[in-house]
Amino acid sequence: MKTFLAMSFLALGICQIQTVLSVTLDIANGQTTGPPLVGMSMSSTYTDQGGTGPCSKGVVIKVDFSQSPCNNSNHLECGHRTPQLVVVVHLDREGSRSDWIVNIGDSISNNGHGGDGGHNDNAAEIQAEATGTYDITSWKRGGNVCQFAKAAFKDYNIVGPSVNNVTFYVADRSYRVTNDRGIDATHCSECLFALDGQPDTKGGDHRINYEIYLSFNRVISSSSRKGHGVCSVDLQWECNQIPQDTSSAPDICGAPMENKPNTILTIVGMVCFLYSQTHVLWVEN
Repeated sequence: MKTFLAMSFLALGICQIQTVLSVTLDIANGQTTGPPLVGMSMSSTYTDQGGTGPCSKGVVIKVDFSQSPCNNSNHLECGHRTPQLVVVVHLDREGSRSDWIVNIGDSISNNGHGGDGGHNDNAAEIQAEATGTYDITSWKRGGNVCQFAKAAFKDYNIVGPSVNNVTFYVADRSYRVTNDRGIDATHCSECLFALDGQPDTKGGDHRINYEIYLSFNRVISSSSRKGHGVCSVDLQWECNQIPQDTSSAPDICGAPMENKPNTILTIVGMVCFLYSQTHVLWVEN
């Protein structure tokens, strides 16, 4: 039993989902701090939108999943897919917020309520408004396959006045959302974000799908729909296993089996598998 427990803790330390800590968008002060997030670029820099309060600037970020530091593991079951982008949104602690708070979508012309401006065959987006509503909408041109997903989730109080922090976990064809008032919802569907190189007939730079757009205090496509209330955002990658040089490190989870005692391999393998299937990172302040 002692040997089993010791090997179990060792396996957890080696095989656990790993998080690449990274960047903070300090929206209140219009600046970015911390090391850069691999694959991230500014689609629209911090802009004074004429709103009230300290947390009214708007910003749009693009993140390219093809540049993530993670091994591609999209074969994993719903809720455990990686690479996964973790988006931790810190709201105004005084509860001051209005209108459009968060918009997350896989098209540069997402602007809420589903669909886009014709840039992508498949366009999915999350929208959160200050009234406390939360919608996930999806659209597939040339058919009705994904139109069922329009407004599939509504009226979750994820950004209401009593909420201080809300976290989105975004991956290919899936997302999860949690907040500090107990909301925890996960959804996976072919109609959700296309982030694993799916082909697209709209051509140009959008022909292959890897990109996700995130806007705060506005929608993605423009500032015509705007709001206030997001003060800062933490962005980080979450991986099953981060690629690294293992030439001088003990290789327990992935090396050939013939070089290890069978009993130890069996124990470690079982623990690695069970941990990878059940572990979900919870991000809190």
